Amino acid sequence: MRLLARLLTISLALAALSSNAFCDAGNLSGRVYEKKLSNGLVALALPRAGAPVVTLQMTFKVGSVDEPEGAKGVAHLLEHMLFKGTKTLGTSDWEGEKPLLDEIEAVGKALDSEKRKGDEADAPRIIILEERLKELEGLQAPFVVKDETDAVYSRNGGTGFNAFTTSDLTSYIVSLPSNRLELWAAIESERMREPVFRGYFNERKVVIQERLQRRDSEPSVLLFEGLFDAAFKIHPYRYPVIGKPEDFGTLDIDVTRSFFEKHYGPDNAVAVAVGDFDPEVFFALLERYFGDIPPRGGAFPPIPKEPLQEGQRRVEVFSDAEPMAVIAFHKPTLPDRDDYVLDLVDGILSGGRSSRLWRELVENKKVATQVSTVNGSPGARYDNLFVVYVEPAPGVEPETALEAVREELRRLAGEPPPPAELEKVKRALEADRVRGLLSDGGLSRRLSFFQTVAGDWRYIEEHPKVMETITPEEVSKVAARYFTPENETTAILRRPAQKAGEAGK
Repeated sequence: MRLLARLLTISLALAALSSNAFCDAGNLSGRVYEKKLSNGLVALALPRAGAPVVTLQMTFKVGSVDEPEGAKGVAHLLEHMLFKGTKTLGTSDWEGEKPLLDEIEAVGKALDSEKRKGDEADAPRIIILEERLKELEGLQAPFVVKDETDAVYSRNGGTGFNAFTTSDLTSYIVSLPSNRLELWAAIESERMREPVFRGYFNERKVVIQERLQRRDSEPSVLLFEGLFDAAFKIHPYRYPVIGKPEDFGTLDIDVTRSFFEKHYGPDNAVAVAVGDFDPEVFFALLERYFGDIPPRGGAFPPIPKEPLQEGQRRVEVFSDAEPMAVIAFHKPTLPDRDDYVLDLVDGILSGGRSSRLWRELVENKKVATQVSTVNGSPGARYDNLFVVYVEPAPGVEPETALEAVREELRRLAGEPPPPAELEKVKRALEADRVRGLLSDGGLSRRLSFFQTVAGDWRYIEEHPKVMETITPEEVSKVAARYFTPENETTAILRRPAQKAGEAGK
């Protein structure tokens, strides 16, 4: 059966060589079942014949963009905390553990309060509180059943149990045998209803270490943090998802709990199931397990619109790594028509080895070893950036590579692409779209994302229809509208020895 399934997948991919096959494979009309519970939970179900497996995804419309001042990083921390269990999962004896958790929380809050005093903090008191916290956590340890939710899913045939947080949303995913749907509903409703924040103060340290390791091991993280901070002056897209160190080190547990209680309820969630299952059974389980969870009603404060950029911005960051650079331009988000056009621009500029930037910068001019573009960074719920990333070739200054990028952008803005080139990119984008819909996981991710961010999963269906109406002249006009010097932000990563006054030493 596995060989047959593999051969079927290969044959589907080959069939996708024709545009008609692409259109058929990507057609979701009439296949997606929808239900909205009275408490606001939106459910999407897409049954597909095959192995008796279902991919399940619970997505909350809450990400780093929604965090209040002074609590940057709380959404990412909550992603971690919801793996810590509930009153029945993650503990060997809830009644015995609960008093210790209460005391741990009281001591941890007192320690945070003292640390927030900075230079005026009582150092001896900090030491006493740290020692007491460590002692209490040691007493609690025998009650903790580590990773029990993951273990329960695994014992029942579950795979891929994971989660992720972005600027725009937080999502939890697992694939289970179809006859384990009720297990998922029981666990996820309990995590939504009343999670237990065990290990809170330790987990903050884990996330801080994660941030440090990423910045050290992935210099591009440092580069993009610099870019977003320069490009956005007031919009919260300027902050990294993982949070601000000055907020995160003493992020109050009450603030974290309040953020959860306001925003991680059924009225801010989308539940998606894709695979071999009965949609009516899925909907009935949602009603049974989630239906009595009251809506949280935690409206987010309005996010201020980023002011129009009126001049070129530039930032440099330093790391012991090979130089790299990014150039970014403000643009509207979906479903603005210009966003569709810029999806095509993305493909024209960096869609494979025959794309303009690869051909010109890497093969012809040899000023770069890598180049890529992204339309819609760092998020898609609000107006965002079109970004070009480039790794200069050895011995080539980042400015030289960036000027080569600008030359290609000016060429696209001044001269419409040939119809054949545009048609090729349209077909390639449609091929990518359909390939993403061939797997249960791909379908689940896309249905969750567009229902959450665009407010309607049907954006998946509308995208290729709009693409077909875009002309070469429109591509050129849109490129000219956004790829301007006054709308440009650049960020360059150099080695520390290249700082001003140190170069050449």
